[in-house]
Amino acid sequence: ALRAWMALKTEGVQRYRKQIEQNIRQAAYLDDLVRRQPDLELLAPTALNIVNFRFRHASIPPSELDDFNAELLMRLHEQGVAAPSSTMLNDSFSIRVAICNHRSRRADFDALIAGVLSIGRDMLGENGQQRR
Repeated sequence: ALRAWMALKTEGVQRYRKQIEQNIRQAAYLDDLVRRQPDLELLAPTALNIVNFRFRHASIPPSELDDFNAELLMRLHEQGVAAPSSTMLNDSFSIRVAICNHRSRRADFDALIAGVLSIGRDMLGENGQQRR
């Protein structure tokens, strides 16, 4: 508690408020990026700074979506594109982005979506599935 109190005293409440508001705006931006991509699906309403989505292509059977997205997330980490976490929402594997870094910029979220799409489409090609 002392550490948090000292940080608030040193930095001030306004600075933290601005950082939190920035993260919420960035989550709305990421939500919009996901909605614009036909191969991506939001799995929950975006709440504050958390966005949950998955790669979903018509050629992937619903029973294989969880494994496909788990593999996609692992490759995303291995390639160093971004480091989102995962969770299960309504029995579906979700790529979970919790935005809390004051250094994050829109370009980071653009790169995340580009990476997810690129890796997902490459995986479709590996599996012999059709691309749109």
